[in-house]
Amino acid sequence: MTDVSIWNKALETIQTRVSKQSYDTWFNVAKAIAYDDASSTLTLEVPNNFNKEWLEKNYKELMLEALRSIENKDVFINYSISTVKQEPVVLETANISPREEKKFTSGTIIGLSLDPKYIFENFIVGDSNRFAHGACVAVSEAPAKSYNPVFIYGGVGLGKTHLLHAIGNAIRKGDPSLKIAYLTSEQFLNEMVSAIASGKINDFRNKYRYVDLLMIDDIQFLQGKEGMQEEFFHTFNVLYSANRQIVATSDSKPQELKIEERLKSRFEMGLIADIGAPSLELRVAILKRKAESERTFLSDEICLYIANMETSDIRKLGGYLTKILAYSSITKAKITLELVKECLKDVVPAAQEKKITIEDIKEAVVKYYKLRPSDMVTKKRTQPAAYARQVAMYLTRELTDMSLPEIGQNFGGRDHSTVIHAYDTISAKIQTDLVLSQELKAIQELTKA
Repeated sequence: MTDVSIWNKALETIQTRVSKQSYDTWFNVAKAIAYDDASSTLTLEVPNNFNKEWLEKNYKELMLEALRSIENKDVFINYSISTVKQEPVVLETANISPREEKKFTSGTIIGLSLDPKYIFENFIVGDSNRFAHGACVAVSEAPAKSYNPVFIYGGVGLGKTHLLHAIGNAIRKGDPSLKIAYLTSEQFLNEMVSAIASGKINDFRNKYRYVDLLMIDDIQFLQGKEGMQEEFFHTFNVLYSANRQIVATSDSKPQELKIEERLKSRFEMGLIADIGAPSLELRVAILKRKAESERTFLSDEICLYIANMETSDIRKLGGYLTKILAYSSITKAKITLELVKECLKDVVPAAQEKKITIEDIKEAVVKYYKLRPSDMVTKKRTQPAAYARQVAMYLTRELTDMSLPEIGQNFGGRDHSTVIHAYDTISAKIQTDLVLSQELKAIQELTKA
């Protein structure tokens, strides 16, 4: 039996033993790449170390049992971490309209209400958010048992709030008796101030210190507010000591926040995951899913046009789509590329006025890194020119519609495999390097100048 067929047979068994969400998150991305019959060893390729560790920690016995039933002997599992850029994962969910959203059993929710629209099943996973998504699924499967606290950081409109709601909705569905608190740090401050003014600070503390799950959005609002940091620090300690799950989101990683060191250390002792800017493929997949939820078909050409209007904020993409759908509905006109251009001409005039070219990108990269134009085409591999070329190739693939061979040709006659390597290298670094993410944003601004 081949490596693929052995694993596929095992997956048939595993699929009947775990939830669809768990299967899609952990097993659907694990690919069999080798099987050594002599040593009975199956090698699985997974997207990252987090996937590997979660499978080993939580599903090892299930996987070994499934493989044993096929081979009639013990099978060992080795893991390999993929270096290939993963395609966005669009989960198969029921095609329902917004008016037919799933209703959850009533439970105890403190603070802001959970939006039932935001669930894991409609969160589209790509390289930029795969780790954060996996971390949040892990929390929903085993609150406070694996990773606590969990700290998710990233720019505006990238899906942090969606993931918080998804955690809450999944836990609420699994056990409606659990007490869940979801709020922004600004709301935490407002309630604290009100409680102090009314002499009810103990009521406030009891409200948030005796929950099973605390999810707090936009934790960066704590900066510069010493009294609030003090109160949150003690709330954190009470919950953590009681083995209660804590999840926080921010626009920056903990060490970059201007908050007390002791609070930073609390966040840093848990799992920290970032959400980077979505790739063009992920933006297109998100647009298609949003359109499908409205029972509307968008061609690839239209999706690409809209996706290129905004490279970082997914909320803005959703806003553009809402405007297009409303325009089409009111005018009774079919959605075509011409209609989309007409509809969005006042929304994003800057994008309409100037189409970014490869020369714009090269010029911006050279200016930003203080290099010479010849460094973009030279065959020399010295740093920092080689690194700058990788950045330029990455941005060219993201911001233009040029083919891989065309891009390579414009960077000193390099072949398409070099372009792919450059793109994958920068894509991987973005996941953990906030400085690089900021550099890319700054360079993109230079291309528009």
